[in-house]
Amino acid sequence: MYVYYQTFMMSGDMSPDSNRICIDCYRSHLQSDFYQVAHHGATGGSNEFNKICKPKYVLWPIGGGKWDTYKNHERNSWLSDPNSSVEIIFPALFQTTVIKLPFDGSE
Repeated sequence: MYVYYQTFMMSGDMSPDSNRICIDCYRSHLQSDFYQVAHHGATGGSNEFNKICKPKYVLWPIGGGKWDTYKNHERNSWLSDPNSSVEIIFPALFQTTVIKLPFDGSE
C-alpha cells in the first residue's frame, strides 16, 4: 500500500508457505516504511521477511499477554534488534493509536 509518499506492508495472517512465496517472488518489492507484523507475531512471519521489508515503523496488532511472549520470539527478534532499521514499534495492546500521515517519527 502506498499512502502520502509512504509504503505499507500489511502481511495480515500470512502463513509460513505464503511467507516463502512472497520472499521468492517479490523480494525486491517488499521494502516498506511501515510493516504490520504477520499473524500477530505468531506463525507466518520470519526474520528473513522482516529484514527484507526493512521497516522504520512496525505496527503490531497484539494484546498484552501475547506481546510479552511474541516480541522476543526468534521469528520476531530482528524487529527489536538495535541494529535493525526499526525506529518505532507500535504494539496495539489494548489501545487505539492514531498515526498522522505522512509520519516522520517525531509526532
